[in-house]
Amino acid sequence: MIKEKLKRYYITAYRFLTVVLMSVLMSNLLYFLPIYSNLLEFTEEDIYVKAPFLISIFLMVPFFYSLVRQTVIYNEPIHDLYIESGEKNTLKENFRFIFKKREIWLKAFIFVVIYMILPLKWTFRSLDVLFQTEKLKALAVLFPVLFILYILAHLSAIRFWQKDKYNLPEDNKKAYSRGTTFVFIIYATAVILLNILVSALVSLTPVFEELLKLVLNPAVLVIVFILVVFPPVIRLLRASSKRKACIKRLREICEEKGYQLSEINDSFKNLIKIKKGESFTVTVGDKCYSCKFISAKRKNTPLAIYSNGICAFIYSITLFKIRLFQFSRKYHFGYESEHKKILILNPAPKSVLTNNGNGSYQIDNGEIVGKYKVYTATAFMNALDRKVLDK
Repeated sequence: MIKEKLKRYYITAYRFLTVVLMSVLMSNLLYFLPIYSNLLEFTEEDIYVKAPFLISIFLMVPFFYSLVRQTVIYNEPIHDLYIESGEKNTLKENFRFIFKKREIWLKAFIFVVIYMILPLKWTFRSLDVLFQTEKLKALAVLFPVLFILYILAHLSAIRFWQKDKYNLPEDNKKAYSRGTTFVFIIYATAVILLNILVSALVSLTPVFEELLKLVLNPAVLVIVFILVVFPPVIRLLRASSKRKACIKRLREICEEKGYQLSEINDSFKNLIKIKKGESFTVTVGDKCYSCKFISAKRKNTPLAIYSNGICAFIYSITLFKIRLFQFSRKYHFGYESEHKKILILNPAPKSVLTNNGNGSYQIDNGEIVGKYKVYTATAFMNALDRKVLDK
């Protein structure tokens, strides 16, 4: 037992040490490039030369996440511990597993100790060059960010195990080596190519230099960030509010009418990605209905539902109300159930379409597509309240 624990700790510590070393190497990769010799003497006015350092910092975020994820996925002792602890399907249970395991905290401890010991110009050299800040202040910002990435990487690895039915490849060590090497090569190539591109464009045209100065202005970066992040966040918050109100109303009706309502699965995860299986069942008298939530991506984006268990969101690019281009993204929502199946659109799009073989047409609440009856959340609540889901 003690020998097995020591083996787990050794494998965990050894593999995570490689993560730290590869992270340090990636952080210093820029300084092995010929472009670096031209950047050493940059001034505040020459803002464009900060671009390679910013590229290095930004790429370190996905690189660290990807590298940690690879070490967790192919860590056989941690994988076996997870299987022995029983299958986990909820986010809460997965978090509990992560925070209870000493091996996971051991890796975090190794990381903190090494980064505290090594100078900042080794661990995050670009950060040191750009901001020339004190080491402790820089680490006070870095550690929380990297810890969040560290936890997310573990959660993603657990999801990978679940999707792969908890099986690891027979050549686990080789798979781990291939995975980490592939991640390093991909991000190293990205750092090199992006820096070469920036260097080439700056040397070729003064216009690009001025444009880059404008883009790297902190105020412009904040505005771009807001424009990119704000709309999807608002849509997600709006959808969460509608889903919460829908579930609240559903529980009120079931309690008032004496219907039996099962546990609601992944009600909010379903807003981001359509999950497998049903969302919940509701029993009305001697009849049981299997229900599944589908969330509209955008209110004005039409949704097509097909009888084979596929749905598609239809996107259009228009100019002055003239459709220039149209494409769709398809998702599989179909599932098996012995009960009557109902799709609940919440939040609902403005238009819902289906195809009967002769072309597409718009459907209304209560219409049947294949084995599924389709409702918006409001229409479903009204039908459930009046006990007319079968009509």
